[in-house]
Amino acid sequence: MKKHGGLGAYLNQDTREVKQSAENVINYIDIDEIIPNPQNFYGLRDIDSLAGLISVSGHIEPLEVKQLENSKYMLIAGHRRRAAVLKLLNDGEIVDRKLPCIVRTFKDNGCLTATEVEKCSLIFSNKGQRKERTMEEQLEEIKQLEPIARKIFAEEKAKGNIDGNFRRFFAEEILGISSSALQRKLALEKLTPKAKEAVNCGKISETAASELVSMPASEQDKYIDSLKIGSTSGTVKDVQDAKKKNDLLADTEDEDLADKNEPSLKDLEKDGQQKFESMSEPDNIPDGKETLEAPEKEARKWLAQFMLPLYQQALSNAMTMEKKAADKGDEHSSAQWNVRISVTKLKIVEIKEHLE
Repeated sequence: MKKHGGLGAYLNQDTREVKQSAENVINYIDIDEIIPNPQNFYGLRDIDSLAGLISVSGHIEPLEVKQLENSKYMLIAGHRRRAAVLKLLNDGEIVDRKLPCIVRTFKDNGCLTATEVEKCSLIFSNKGQRKERTMEEQLEEIKQLEPIARKIFAEEKAKGNIDGNFRRFFAEEILGISSSALQRKLALEKLTPKAKEAVNCGKISETAASELVSMPASEQDKYIDSLKIGSTSGTVKDVQDAKKKNDLLADTEDEDLADKNEPSLKDLEKDGQQKFESMSEPDNIPDGKETLEAPEKEARKWLAQFMLPLYQQALSNAMTMEKKAADKGDEHSSAQWNVRISVTKLKIVEIKEHLE
């Protein structure tokens, strides 16, 4: 049974009633008595525009604070509003140093500790009041909420209140997104700093950026550079096409490297002829037919000894490339490498016959 109310739906009735009653009481607290929350991981962006809005409207949404033992108050929600008012005070545009605040208290709630309830309040207050959050902020939300959500999931599942898996519960009931969207966001951690910044700036969507994560870091940055100058579009299809091109180039480079490691027949024949010509004539060579056959037989054996490790290395390279092609589902390349493997194996058998 789903509660369809986000995290708040899983808070007990007493906590919800306390919160509702507290929201009706606004206290005006001197800004010097309000300190930032060290657990806040959200950035202070667009302070100038917010300060301008407050200056023009004269209205400040109440901040949420928690009273400390030293009579100070620690922010739960409202870090940007506090920073904007400080700017207006420093600029001499306002003189009133008191801010409207709702004083919150936190206590254990079911399976959650008071500290965990406070953390949830900080995160969800910012989620609700900030139109845009950076990718890093969203990933940090997921990181901090996951262990809390697991405790709620285990407790509610034991009561028979929910079914299904945790990933779906966490995504839909706690974060308010789909399971696929959660998976996509988690994948974004693999982006390079340059690619993450492009997402934060709106140059590329999260969906398109999630296609970049499987590319090497250098290729990610290369794509973002081309996006900045307009040579790529940043669409999902465009990134997918870039990935295919990158994979094709990588396969070609691997094949070229494997081919370079395989000696050509011409090189082998040339090297063998040079070694043969440099051989000193053996002593006590008997007369007759054996006189002609002995050096040739020895030369073939020597050449076989020289060629065997080279063909064995070529076989190893071919088997590696065939496995890569098979793993990628490239049936054409896989079949081509299997033919090369078969030919090389036959050649190795032929070479070994000369060593017997």
